[in-house]
Amino acid sequence: MPLQAGTDFAAPFLQGLSALTTHPLRWATATAYHYRAFFDEAALGKYLSRHPGLAEELVERDVILSSAEFYEGGLLRRTPGVKRVAKAFAESFDTFGDVMRGELWLSQKQAASRYPDGLDRLADFVNKSTGTLSTRSLGISASQREIERGFLFFAPRYTRAYIGLMADIARGGYAGRAARDALGHLVAAGVGFSTMTALAKAMTKEGFQADKFWEEWTGMLNPAGDHFLS
Repeated sequence: MPLQAGTDFAAPFLQGLSALTTHPLRWATATAYHYRAFFDEAALGKYLSRHPGLAEELVERDVILSSAEFYEGGLLRRTPGVKRVAKAFAESFDTFGDVMRGELWLSQKQAASRYPDGLDRLADFVNKSTGTLSTRSLGISASQREIERGFLFFAPRYTRAYIGLMADIARGGYAGRAARDALGHLVAAGVGFSTMTALAKAMTKEGFQADKFWEEWTGMLNPAGDHFLS
C-alpha cells in the first residue's frame, strides 16, 4: 500500500481548523495533547481518565475514534530506523483527533440534546468537522476503499467528510445549525486574517492612505461588485 502522508504536526490546522474558529479553548486543549502524545504515548489515556465514560458515550453514538488514514499505509512503520518516530507521529495524530472529538462533544452536547435526534446529529457533525467518517457505513467496499486511498484521493474520508459538512448547511435541525456555525466562523476568520494581512502589507508602503485602502478592500469583499475577491 502506498505511503499516505509525511510526518508533521499539521492536524490542529487541518482536521482542527473549524474548531479553531468556533471553540478555540477546546482546540487548544486538543492541540496540547497532540504535542504531548508525541513524547508520551499514554497522553490519550490520561485525557480519557479525566472524563470517565466519554469514550463509551462517543462510540455508542458512532463518533469515530483513532482513524488516522494518513498513516494507514504503513511504509514508515516498516522502514528501519524510523519505526519509533513514525509511531510517535501516528500516536500524536490519533490523540489530537480523539481529544478534539471529545472536546467538541462535551461543548455541544447540552445544546444538541434540545433538538430531536440532536445527539445523533451532533455525532455526525463531530465526525465530519474533524475530517473523518466511516466509508464502510456508506456501503463502500473494501477494494474500492483501497483504490481510493492509493490512487484517487489523498485522504478519502477527509474529502468526503468536508463535502458532507458543506452539504449539511442546507439541512434543518442541529446538523444544519452546527454546519452553518462552523463554516460561517471559518469564512469570517479567513476574511479577517486576509484583511489584517493586506492592511499590514499596505501600511509598509510609502504614501499609505487608510481611507483609500478601506474603500478598495470593501469593494473586493462586495459580492455584487466588479472586483469581488480580485
